[in-house]
Amino acid sequence: MATAALTEGHGLAGWARPAGVLAGGFLALRRAPFPVVVIAAAATTAVLRLCGLP
Repeated sequence: MATAALTEGHGLAGWARPAGVLAGGFLALRRAPFPVVVIAAAATTAVLRLCGLP
């Protein structure tokens, strides 16, 4: 699962996706509700991509 979250094709998926995974992992460790974890991870990735980070 970690390789699917961090890679795309044969290379790194960029920095936005791992940052989203990190944000979701942090919230999961803090025992946040699952929907909050998923939405925060997706929002983190989306905002970073809007800022131009691949």
